[in-house]
Amino acid sequence: RRSADRRRVEIEAMASEPAPAAIEYFTKRADEERKMQEEARRRSNDGAAEASVATRYFERDASARASEIEASRALVNDKTPDEVLPVDYFRKLGEAELAAKAKARLDMASKEMPIGIRYFTAKGEEDKARALAKQRALSDATMSDATRHFHRIEDEKEAARLLEEPEPMPAAIRKFTLAEYAARDRKKAEIREMHDNPPDMAVGTAYFTKMMNDRAAEQKAEIESLKANPPPASAAGQHFEKLENQRKLEIEALMNEPAPAAIEYFTNKANEEKRAQEEAMKRTGDGPVEASVATQHFEKQKSMRLRQMESNRALVQNKASEEALPIDYFTKLGEAETAAKAQSKHDLAESQMPDAVRYFTAMAEEEKAAKLAEFEEGGGEMSVATAYFNRLAAEEKAERLRMAEEEPERMPMAIQKFTLAAEEKRQKKKAALEELKANPPPVPVGVTHFTPDADQL
Repeated sequence: RRSADRRRVEIEAMASEPAPAAIEYFTKRADEERKMQEEARRRSNDGAAEASVATRYFERDASARASEIEASRALVNDKTPDEVLPVDYFRKLGEAELAAKAKARLDMASKEMPIGIRYFTAKGEEDKARALAKQRALSDATMSDATRHFHRIEDEKEAARLLEEPEPMPAAIRKFTLAEYAARDRKKAEIREMHDNPPDMAVGTAYFTKMMNDRAAEQKAEIESLKANPPPASAAGQHFEKLENQRKLEIEALMNEPAPAAIEYFTNKANEEKRAQEEAMKRTGDGPVEASVATQHFEKQKSMRLRQMESNRALVQNKASEEALPIDYFTKLGEAETAAKAQSKHDLAESQMPDAVRYFTAMAEEEKAAKLAEFEEGGGEMSVATAYFNRLAAEEKAERLRMAEEEPERMPMAIQKFTLAAEEKRQKKKAALEELKANPPPVPVGVTHFTPDADQL
């Protein structure tokens, strides 16, 4: 309690002391601002309050924007709407531009090309158009009715498509594409204007260009003067010119000299062979020439091949045609072979089987066959619908078998030929294996020596 009393005394002493200068300043400023706010609130209650500078600025900005929006709306309402373009407008414009460029290049080439080339080029185009017309006429003459029908349908569709109103281009695509085309046309016009009326060169460029042209003209004049009045040759040039003249005289003297004996001999021999060939050609023109040995050999070989082909053709024509087999011939053959193998296995099993097992197995098979026959005849617990569909399936099966026996489907001759050959080859291999099983080859002496117990196995 004593400490609390001391603390209270200290607080009262601090409250009685004068406040610092900073606190005194801000306290006085806060009182002045409060008085100004109270006076402004009183004036506001007495009459209309004046807006601040910022409020008046934003109000002026909003009114200016509203007036601009109204002016733009009035301009849009008074403006004539743009023409609606078809969706393929720019594609056709590009095609027309390309066609114009190609026509300009063709006209320029026609002016530059010779008369003969121009004539035959035009003739080739006419021939091509005439051949195309003939081809179309031939196609129309030999066309099937179905193809002509579908061509007529396609032509009607194309005509209807051309008569239809084209699909309009979206406004945004039209606006920006037209602006792009306008900018491109302006650039092309500027480039053409610069090409037709090039701007003046800069002072430095003009100076150095004139200097280069003057130097080129001086060099050309010097070359022409040197051609007209060549300078006298130097001592070395005169020396080599003299040597060249002497070499020419030596070559001319060598050409005038008689040829050596070897050259004369081979020249005469070549002339004789040439005359012999000319005489042989003259005799060939007068009468028939005997063929060479090689030609006679190949003619003989050709005649032998022709005779062989004729004999083969006659043999094939005189050969009796093979009987066509049913389509299921090899299937039945395989089933019969499988059944024979199964029967042989069954007989082998029965021969090894005890009597009791054989008896009960036969009894089980008889009971199974009896139940199956009873089921097929409609007995037992079979419903009326099941019996009906079973009878219907049996009738269909009997009908199929009857049709197959009366008019069986025939096997193609190519399949019959190669399958019969393969079957014959298989039967030969099978017979060879059976022969090896029945009469095995003798065992070699070496095998018998190293396997003495082989006979007991």
